[in-house]
Amino acid sequence: MFNEAVIVRADFPPAPKLDVYGKLDPRKATPAELRGQALFFGKGQCAACHVPPYYTDNLMHNLRAERFYMPQTINGMMASADGPLLARRPALDPR
Repeated sequence: MFNEAVIVRADFPPAPKLDVYGKLDPRKATPAELRGQALFFGKGQCAACHVPPYYTDNLMHNLRAERFYMPQTINGMMASADGPLLARRPALDPR
């Protein structure tokens, strides 16, 4: 049986170089990563909207994920980035 406290600590933070506050651990980060973090929290003001530790702005954004997927037919259904679509029209469709 696993100790639940150990499992939680193993899963967080999700990025191994980040501490529980979402900041880089200087002992693990490269100099370039530390410069990027300084820019993110400083002059870039990115953290004003993208707040740690999750770095989201709680808005929906169209990332155009379809760019990364080749549509294909699986079990008679067209699978695309938008989800499954019928590969053929129903027989009663007048089009």
